[in-house]
Amino acid sequence: MLISFFVGVTLVVYIKQKALKPNSKDTIIMLIADGYKALIDDVKKVMK
Repeated sequence: MLISFFVGVTLVVYIKQKALKPNSKDTIIMLIADGYKALIDDVKKVMK
């Protein structure tokens, strides 16, 4: 259950980053890491 949720979130994050930076030379892992940083920042903003 948790793993499928994690994979789903990762896929969404990756697609979002790919849409934002279509010409980026970053690796998939770099894009996902950037996406998670953005996601965590958004969560922090909502929590405040």
